[in-house]
Amino acid sequence: MSGPAFEAGPGDVASPDLSRIVVGCTAEEKIKRFVELAVCRCGSAAALARNLKVKPPTVSQWRAGRKRPDAIKLIQIQELAEQGRASWQEAM
Repeated sequence: MSGPAFEAGPGDVASPDLSRIVVGCTAEEKIKRFVELAVCRCGSAAALARNLKVKPPTVSQWRAGRKRPDAIKLIQIQELAEQGRASWQEAM
């Protein structure tokens, strides 16, 4: 099947299938990957921090795996990562 080509733009996630990036990963790896996707979606770590109302060093700690986001922040991070997927699906 051929549909419109997906072109990642600033803040878009290149792969629309988030489930593929977390298969076979530990919880820590999944969190780090979702944080990275959310950073890409927001455009920068600082923008993600503003969006989540946390300080930029907090996002850096999440990215490095030194700390974990709380449950509410993790849900917000996943929703931000999913937005890239939603915009891809809307283009189909």
